[in-house]
This record gives sequence, C-alpha cells and structure tokens, in this order.
Amino acid sequence: MFNPRPRPVTRQDQSGRNVSGVAVFDYGDTVAKVIHAVKDQGQSSLLAFMADQMAQAVSKQNLDYRREQGGGLIFVGLPSRKENLNTRGFSHTAKLASALASRVDGAMHLNLLEATAAADQGSLDVEARATNLVGTMSLRAEILRHACLPVLARGAKVILIDDVVTTGATLLEAKRAFIVAGVQVGGFITFAETLRKFAPNWQNRSNFGLTHSMGHSGKEATHHAS
Repeated sequence: MFNPRPRPVTRQDQSGRNVSGVAVFDYGDTVAKVIHAVKDQGQSSLLAFMADQMAQAVSKQNLDYRREQGGGLIFVGLPSRKENLNTRGFSHTAKLASALASRVDGAMHLNLLEATAAADQGSLDVEARATNLVGTMSLRAEILRHACLPVLARGAKVILIDDVVTTGATLLEAKRAFIVAGVQVGGFITFAETLRKFAPNWQNRSNFGLTHSMGHSGKEATHHAS
C-alpha cells in the first residue's frame, strides 16, 4: 500500500543558495489521502504513522542527522498560514515535529518559526511561489534565546520538518529566517516530495533550482499549502 522511497532532496534558488534534506515518499494518491486526512479532516492520530516513517528514513539513509558529540537535534516544524491554523485548531507541522523528535535519539522539538500573512501557495505557479513568502518568516525571540541558543552552543543542529515539499520555497524562506537570526540550518525531513507541473525536469526530480532570490520561501504542494 505504501512504498517509502527515502532519498536526498535539494532545493536551490537562482543565487545558488540551497537547502538539502530527505523525503520519505513520492507524493501519490495514497500518501495524499494520509496528508488530507490530517490537514482537512483533523485526523491527527495519523501523525504518528508519518513520524514513524520519517524516523525510519533518517536511520536507513544514514544522513547527516546523527547526534554529534555533546550536541543534539532541534526539530522545527514549518509554520502554517494563520487561516489554516485557525480552521484546524492545531499546527500539523508542529505536532509532526514533536512526534518525530520523540522517535529520534537526541532530538527535541521547538516551535520557533512564525509567519505573517501571505497568499495561498496552492493557487500559484512556480515563479509566483518563489516570491510569495519572501521575508514572511521570523523566529520567536524568547524561544530562540532561552531554549534554542543554549542547545546550539553545545553543537546541536536545526532540522526543518514538513509534510510535503514541491518547489522548496517554504523551506528556503525558513532557512533565510534562521540565517537572519544567526543560526545555521542543518537540513530538513519531509514526509513526501511532489513536483507535478512545477518540475523543470522529471528525470531530475530531487534536485532543481527556483527562479527567486533567497529572502523568501513558500508552501509546497499544489493541493497542500499549509
């Protein structure tokens, strides 16, 4: 029923700045039903399944998400649009990041990112997505200062967590927000990857550039803008 295909994924802007991580599934009908059930039907219990799959992928891929000497991992979910957050009554990405942190040795979850209003990414083409969220994300100063920086000082890495990646615009904006705050991002983990009509090259699904400059990021899947 489910066919996990964990693989490295990179998204890049026109200036060559990029963000790299891992996607567990191709975005298909079955995976879409899981994500829709969580986001549109409030079935948050499915987040445990998603977190299980993502935790296994981290282990199997042997990616650079291992706990370092004296360090750890800080999982940060990407922020949802305010109207979606109000409708659902919860942040699915925050819950996903928290569930994943409980399954990965040396990991913790912090609700660090916040976002101002922006157009729904789901209705935009790839170029519009690349500029829609520029400058819309920032870090919560109190959480950064009191909970995040002390752990970073011990060698921890920040890992971004999301349900779906398409253009990578949201991830790039989140990374920009961390850079502005003087924090490096170690990578990301996403449940699924979908390119659909946004892919410049179907044969190069997991590594392509965006026509935008870093300062932004937008939400990814056509049918799943957070």
